[in-house]
Amino acid sequence: MLLILDTNILETSPKKSEDLSIFSLEAYDEAINLIEKYDLLDSIDIYLPEIVFKEISKHKLNKLHSRIDELNKLANEFGEIGEIKIEGHTTFKCNEHFEKLRNHKESTVNLIPIPSDRATLFNKILEMAICKTPPFLDKKSDKGFKDAVLLLSLIDFASKNKFEEYVLFTQDKGFLYESRDKIEDAFALNTGKHLNIMAEKNIQGFIADRFKLFLDFKKFLNEILYTEIDKTIEALKFIEIPGTGEVSNIESLKIKNESTTYEELKDNEFKVTVGFELICIDKEGKKELIDDIQKEFLIYRESGNWTYRDMGFNYKIY
Repeated sequence: MLLILDTNILETSPKKSEDLSIFSLEAYDEAINLIEKYDLLDSIDIYLPEIVFKEISKHKLNKLHSRIDELNKLANEFGEIGEIKIEGHTTFKCNEHFEKLRNHKESTVNLIPIPSDRATLFNKILEMAICKTPPFLDKKSDKGFKDAVLLLSLIDFASKNKFEEYVLFTQDKGFLYESRDKIEDAFALNTGKHLNIMAEKNIQGFIADRFKLFLDFKKFLNEILYTEIDKTIEALKFIEIPGTGEVSNIESLKIKNESTTYEELKDNEFKVTVGFELICIDKEGKKELIDDIQKEFLIYRESGNWTYRDMGFNYKIY
């Protein structure tokens, strides 16, 4: 079995801090560590499409430039205060630094290459766009180019390699809903192999379910933790909107299973990130959907029993 991760599975919440001195692919790295730890490499592996690696590299470089720009603004704002020194950012070679990080990471990642015959690839994408073949969807738009490159790369790779079962993790609408069955059927027709498209982010959870890992831990999640979370969020009434500081009323708040993940930190210790979907109403009566809310828990075994520590929301909710 081969697992494939799309860009939206790899990217973390914009509100989550990130170490910019390294090139991290958290979901990929955690899954690889789990596979190696439990000696599953003969049964399962994980790859990234080259187009995904290129896209996420561009996003990370843009974020690095953005943070340097923020340092420039801070340096100007505090320029007259001698006790505060912000140095080094003006001579920092941002592109060279990132290129070294990217090249090193690329050497450690399993990649599904973009087909080398670019002319044939372009003609196939052009035909898909004209015919609105999934992942092209909108009749009024040609959006779907990157997704088409991903799909055609995967078909080309599968037709040449030993893996018989493929699982694509993506939250891109071009691969989901009414497109899912059509894409899975097209993959089977072109490769003779099976593709399963999944919208969840919990790669470790998928592997654990497939190979029956962490059974008692998952029982604790389902029977204890999630039940207690449901009871807790019923009492929450307000959310503070970042940036504006305005407080809105909470109309609904519920667990978003496809955005909930867990990571094994060490034996008998896990970090669980529970995703939520929230609808709030501002003081003018306008409703807003916020779907990147997260709450982290540290779960560990103590005196033979599972227990947890609540690490809080990434928003101010009360």
